[in-house]
Order: sequence, then structure tokens, then C-alpha cells
Amino acid sequence: MQIKHLEGLQYMVRNLKSLAESDSDADYLYHLAYSNLLLLQNQHREALTFLQAYKGAYDELILKLVLKLALVLLELDLASQTLEKVIRYSDQYMPQYAHVLRLQGQFNLALNVYLDYLDKYPADVATWLKLGIFMVDVNQLDAAETAFMSALNADPENQVAQDFLNKIKKAHNPK
Repeated sequence: MQIKHLEGLQYMVRNLKSLAESDSDADYLYHLAYSNLLLLQNQHREALTFLQAYKGAYDELILKLVLKLALVLLELDLASQTLEKVIRYSDQYMPQYAHVLRLQGQFNLALNVYLDYLDKYPADVATWLKLGIFMVDVNQLDAAETAFMSALNADPENQVAQDFLNKIKKAHNPK
């Protein structure tokens, strides 16, 4: 199946290349298609370089592809900058942005992004769990307990949250 995708993209790239010089829509599609072709061929650096050469406006599609490539290449600064832009299109990227900020050591900013997101989406159990684990990692056990309790409020049967709460209780009472 992937061979057909490669062949289809190669065909599209060949046909768009000549149009790209004179048509901005074709140029946009050419950059997306060729970058995706390079991505499928595991040429991540080349895909990112080609995509960054695009002179038009970056929309959500391009930003998502830049983000994917930045993460594959472990370029956290670029991933963070891109997430900051893609959040304008959708809040769904906020937890990922918080995680990248955390990896960069920007703990306060990461915490604020997590909390802003959870203020809007308090039933997001996965993000409560991520926040709880983050708080455990920075030894803020009371905040971690609050996060895991919030996860349990959203999903009373969540075993991961329950397991972490048990560990935290044992840490508070090491008998």
C-alpha cells in the first residue's frame, strides 16, 4: 500500500513542480506533497528544509507537518515555536505544547499551559494524568494528588490515577 502512496505522491510532485512557479496554490500543494514524499522516504531533515523554504503563509496543515518533523528530529525549540502557532488553530495541541515546554525545562510555563487547557477541558483524563506525573517528577506531591483526584473525578474507574494516588499516600505515610 505504501508503494502506491509513494507513486501517487511522486506523480503529484512531478505535475505540480512546473505549476508551482506561476501559481501560489500549486506552490503550496507542491511543498506539502514533496515534503510528505520525503517524509515517507524517511528523509526527515530534507523534508523539513524543503518545507521551511515555502514562502507562502503557513496554515494548520503546514504547521502540523513542521511539528511532526521537528519532533522526529528532536528539534524542541522549533517544535515549541510551531506549537505556539498551531494552538491558534486548535486547543488540542496545548497538552503537547506543555510537554515540550517541560522537556525544555520551562516548568512554570508548562504548568500554566496545562492549567489553562484543563480549565477549558476539565474532563480530559489523559491530560490530568500527564499533569499529575509532571508534578510527581518535580516533587510537588500535593499538586500531583490534586491532579490525580481530578482525573478520578472525570473517570472514577481510572486505575492509573488510583495507582499514583496510592503511591503518593505511601510516600506521605512511609510506615
